[in-house]
Amino acid sequence: MLTTISERVSALRHYLETHHLDAFILPTADPHLGEYQSEDLLRVTWLSGFHGENCMVIVTRDKAGIFVDGRFTVQVKQEVPDSVYEYGDITCDDPKAWLTDRLPSGSCIAIDASLFGIKWYQEAKAFFEHKGCELVSLPENPVDLLWEDRPAAPCGPIELFTGSAFSCFVKRDRVSAQIIKSGQDALLLTQPEDVNWLLNIRGCDIPFVRTAMSFALVQKNGSVDVFIDTDRLPEGFYQHTGEGVNAHNMAMMPSILEERVKSLPRIQLDPEQTNAWLYNLLVDAGAIPEFALCPVAWKRGCKEGIELEGMRAAHIQDGIAMCRFLAWLDGQVKDGCEQDECTLADKLQQSREGVEGFVDNSFACISAIGPNAAMCHYEPEPTTARKLGQDGMYLIDSGGHYQLKGDLYGTTDITRTVKVGSVSDEQRRRYTQVLQGHIALDDARFMPGTTGMQLDTVTRLPLWKEGINFNHGTGHGIGHFLSVHEFPPRINTNNPYGALEEGMCVSNEPGYYLEDGYGIRIENILAVRKAGDVNISMLAFEHLTFVPIDTRLLMPELLSGSEKAWINQYHQEVYEKIAPFLNEEETVWLKKATELVA
Repeated sequence: MLTTISERVSALRHYLETHHLDAFILPTADPHLGEYQSEDLLRVTWLSGFHGENCMVIVTRDKAGIFVDGRFTVQVKQEVPDSVYEYGDITCDDPKAWLTDRLPSGSCIAIDASLFGIKWYQEAKAFFEHKGCELVSLPENPVDLLWEDRPAAPCGPIELFTGSAFSCFVKRDRVSAQIIKSGQDALLLTQPEDVNWLLNIRGCDIPFVRTAMSFALVQKNGSVDVFIDTDRLPEGFYQHTGEGVNAHNMAMMPSILEERVKSLPRIQLDPEQTNAWLYNLLVDAGAIPEFALCPVAWKRGCKEGIELEGMRAAHIQDGIAMCRFLAWLDGQVKDGCEQDECTLADKLQQSREGVEGFVDNSFACISAIGPNAAMCHYEPEPTTARKLGQDGMYLIDSGGHYQLKGDLYGTTDITRTVKVGSVSDEQRRRYTQVLQGHIALDDARFMPGTTGMQLDTVTRLPLWKEGINFNHGTGHGIGHFLSVHEFPPRINTNNPYGALEEGMCVSNEPGYYLEDGYGIRIENILAVRKAGDVNISMLAFEHLTFVPIDTRLLMPELLSGSEKAWINQYHQEVYEKIAPFLNEEETVWLKKATELVA
């Protein structure tokens, strides 16, 4: 069995040589091109040791490179051996150029086309041809052939979902009207979140994500072909989804799509979410693809009625769990206990499991003390975890999925940076600036049509004034008992797609990170709402998260009067909503944690 990264890369090189190939390119992706993958599809981790996202690995017969974005530049150096891989920044170093600089003309470059989007595939094919190289799509992924102890594919239950504002029939009717309006015959859904939302089902095929893996073809008459593990469909599935839904096993997808194309040639698909293998299959069968952002994703992003009620209820439970944990944490710090990052994460897990309706975590907990918090997506390991007493600040980023009485469901995501020791004036200054950016977004009012990219700037201004920045987006959409990261919306510097709309739920999480020093992030979840106290049509935010912000880390002299008023008003809401659920000792802690900032 191949146990080391070096052995695995060597085995892949042997595969390349015996199959007359010169390079293999592997991204962190599955055929759905989603953010998260099931354990059996974590091929990049197996081949390189890297556990992050948005990564591309390239292996040639004598070189290897790994490319990550700014969130993971510290992490990749800790997880991936530099004796095997060269490091690159995927946002500014073109992996394709890196590869052709190391290959002669006439080289054959292999990929698994089901793991790449259409745009990347077409651009890469043209780029490599221009360089005199050939891009080849393999019939099977070589990593799968080499990975002897590969985990089994997911087989958890698929459940009928009752927390939606609308029935599957109503949703299909609205989507079919959109298909007709766009002049298409059908709509291809490649994201499990879209399929699960449309059919009002949920699953647990990917860790932390409440979806069943699936594709679907929605016809203009509202009928749906869904490709899913039919052996796991729950009793009552067809009654729940309504007439016109036909379920098929995944293996049937190529033949059924080829048949449907004969009568439904004009197929709308999202080029950012459709893999190149599937696109080529449709085109070869005679389809006339129409590229457009997925209309189901936009409808899914806007929560209504019971869905927003569920999100609010889930965040109250999450606030209770977080306050109990933070009260306990303060006690540990005062007593001089040396709990490590793993123990702290376990304690928060116990706190969530102790509140009403908790189902599962919505992502792996980021529990980071001191310099470990400089890695945006750090996950503690028992052998390397830092302990209380070593540093002055502790960052905890976590969330959960909740199912409450009355068909109320919700998903949460929260980050707090907490004082656990002595901190410098620089750290307090940076913390205050991060909070100022957080307040600016929370308090923003904006016109309909405003994009997340336009709003992103307000969170960065306090840091920009000092010539510094944070290297990640300010906010991501959050699903309704689906995925904690949902598109749309996005609040970041490079996402021009679409405006924020009423009912969308987004995170507000500016930060600051000093490599090998410390990390700061403050995150709440917001819901877009109408701004009711103005004379023109405007939008604003409702904050859903209710957990104290640690004011012990502030430099109050940097805050304006309005910023202090925001903190005090927010803390008053936290106390009123959370205190009734805490015991006496926890309530005393919450009272102190929400004291007025003067």
